[in-house]
Amino acid sequence: MGRYHGKYSFDTFSHYKSVLKKSFLVDLAWRYAPYTEAGIKQIKNLVMR
Repeated sequence: MGRYHGKYSFDTFSHYKSVLKKSFLVDLAWRYAPYTEAGIKQIKNLVMR
């Protein structure tokens, strides 16, 4: 009964969730639809290596 104050109440009534932090410094346009012919060629070249 006495632990529902401060950090303990926060921990009791909170649910942990995972968080993904990712940098988009090198964000390539061909990763997203709609795909162009040039983008498809780049993907094929990467896969065929």
